[in-house]
Amino acid sequence: MPKSKKLTLISILLSTIFITIFLVLYIFNSGLDGWLPFEKKSFSMDKSDETLEFTFAQDYEQGFFELSKDYSIINDLPDFESQRSQKSLENYFFYRILSIVHITFENINSQEIRLEPRKDKVSNSSLITQRQKVFQSMLFYTKGIEQRNNGNFAKAIYFFNSAIGALGSHQDAHFQRILSLYDLKNKKQADQDVSLFMRLYPYSWQAIYFKGEIAYQKKNFVQANRLFKVASLRGKNVTVVFKRFADSFFRLKQYNNAALHYQSAARLAKMNPRFYYLAGLAFYRTKKADLAEKSYLASIQVNRKYYEANLKLAELYFKQKKFSSSKKYYVYAMTLRPKSARAYNGYGMLNMKLKEFEQAIVYFRQALLFKKNNHFYLNNLGLALENAGYNDEALDKYNLAIKVKPNYTKSYLNKAILCEKIGKFQDAEQALSQYKKLKREKVPSS
Repeated sequence: MPKSKKLTLISILLSTIFITIFLVLYIFNSGLDGWLPFEKKSFSMDKSDETLEFTFAQDYEQGFFELSKDYSIINDLPDFESQRSQKSLENYFFYRILSIVHITFENINSQEIRLEPRKDKVSNSSLITQRQKVFQSMLFYTKGIEQRNNGNFAKAIYFFNSAIGALGSHQDAHFQRILSLYDLKNKKQADQDVSLFMRLYPYSWQAIYFKGEIAYQKKNFVQANRLFKVASLRGKNVTVVFKRFADSFFRLKQYNNAALHYQSAARLAKMNPRFYYLAGLAFYRTKKADLAEKSYLASIQVNRKYYEANLKLAELYFKQKKFSSSKKYYVYAMTLRPKSARAYNGYGMLNMKLKEFEQAIVYFRQALLFKKNNHFYLNNLGLALENAGYNDEALDKYNLAIKVKPNYTKSYLNKAILCEKIGKFQDAEQALSQYKKLKREKVPSS
């Protein structure tokens, strides 16, 4: 064989070997047995002292950035702090997606966690279909969260069901669906759904949370507290867990711990005024009126029209004898909730302190329109009437308060004082005798 032909054959053989090696390395590095041109990229998200670093395929990346153009879609994801940068939002959202699609954990014991597509045989068409399902599911899920945050729990359940249906299972959507069912007072269906969830995901932090919830409903607050603690450690930065953890501390009368955990929940859910309000209640129980005031003000700063915080501020300022500030918040609370018996009664008490008895009568009557035959409001109206000089009507109100609540000691005492003043001494003696008897027996009068 001529020398030139030998060289040609050798060069062809070497070229073939080189191309074969290149193709094998290319397919191996892609992480798939198919021919998709995957490009691996890495991002990191700072979270306290640790960094979550993960790798994903370009195919997933492209789909995500198309989705993330609408920032509002991913802005309301749970267990996520809204002040994070857009970059962190993107990284976080990809981490959530990769936790749903086929992934494996490598170097699980190291501080760096790397997530990669599983090295299974995946065709181009099946991968695209799976990607579409993932993004469709996440869209449904985020829409559900949006509806839930707006208080539209029935619509939220519809979207959570759609998110579960798109992938066949969706742990977070299932959890949020259960919470929405409880919000709708559909306890029977919610309890059934809890049983199903705990069978599907027995070792999840959500399952531990539900065990805590069951203990809480049974008023076993010590056990509930322990379970909520474990759930809060495993399900980091989850608002509902911190809130329930705080509730269990409150029930155990550990008000300092309750206040701290309500504050943690408030920091996670900056647009929810209720957590600041609950922190204020806990601080007030510890006699830290200044911190209670700051918490109520923080609640109002989030939502100026949050009725409960406005009313609590009015009551707090009343007790501190800051009557002008108290009046301001009572008036606004009545504007927010025109049928609030408690606000009208409170404002009536404020008028009593200011010795504006005719005004107090008007507001006590208004309170009784919305909460008829309330012994407390009847007694207050009796006091206002007596101070305004309407003694006969005042006596009628004291008698009615006693009829509604026979062990209400204040009405017996007020009746005794009034009867003595108007010359009904026998009635005064009987009322005073009953008052002393109840006091000796230490019968609760509220």
